[in-house]
Amino acid sequence: IGGASEAEVGEKKDRVTDALNATKAAVEEGIVP
Repeated sequence: IGGASEAEVGEKKDRVTDALNATKAAVEEGIVP
């Protein structure tokens, strides 16, 4: 994951992690088929 600055890279990583966790939680809850 690339970014213009260290902070931007960290923010993008956090967003990706959040998205993965949200997807995993949705699957576990049965929201996503």
